[in-house]
Amino acid sequence: MGLDVYVGSFTRYYAHDWETIVQRAGREQGIPVEIVRQTPLPSDALTDPDAIREGILAWRSGLSESLRREGVIRDSLDWSEQPDAPYFTDKPDWDCFGALLLLAAYEETEKALVGSGWPRDLPEDWPADTVLQRQFEARAASRYSHLYGCEIWLPHELPGPFSGPSPPGKPQRFGSSVGLLAQLEELNRRTYRGALQDQKDWRNSMPEGSNPRFEPRAKTGLAIMLELTRAAVDNRLPMLLDY
Repeated sequence: MGLDVYVGSFTRYYAHDWETIVQRAGREQGIPVEIVRQTPLPSDALTDPDAIREGILAWRSGLSESLRREGVIRDSLDWSEQPDAPYFTDKPDWDCFGALLLLAAYEETEKALVGSGWPRDLPEDWPADTVLQRQFEARAASRYSHLYGCEIWLPHELPGPFSGPSPPGKPQRFGSSVGLLAQLEELNRRTYRGALQDQKDWRNSMPEGSNPRFEPRAKTGLAIMLELTRAAVDNRLPMLLDY
């Protein structure tokens, strides 16, 4: 399964009224594209945007109440859930996203005496990397806490990530896009120090093929996530992983 990142209203996402960049490119070129996700859409799933929006608002209200009761937030969660809210998307795929996770994990681990401090090549089984696993276990106290293990980011300041039900009821780890943006900018300062034009160049030179080199994938993953997280913060919209 590939990995896309979506920024926009949950209403639009669950109504499937959006396109991945692969779908958009296929449509523009007249080529049909079928997207196969890990969890297919149930045959009886809601498709009416108004009904979906009503359910999302009820879910958000319940989540807000729970987080206020636990002292996590003071103000209610709030963002646009209009079916026609703008959306943004890109496709880091798992290799670039995984390289970003490793970059963060190795950056905040004790540095090697020689070398860059992170892998030369992206391991095929990167989720099992011991340095990354240690950071996942200590993620609450991590410098990049809003990156590790999160699959949904809300446009709200949070003291740290939390676990809770997604709109369909699946347990998820939530982060803050505000917190994530600050952490990704810090990661950039501590590693490649790319200016905005550098980040655009990294995105546009996304690695292809079987070349296993780590650094190009880490730079592309960092550039994509910085761009989308900025869009999430600037437009006050949720962000989530789609696979």
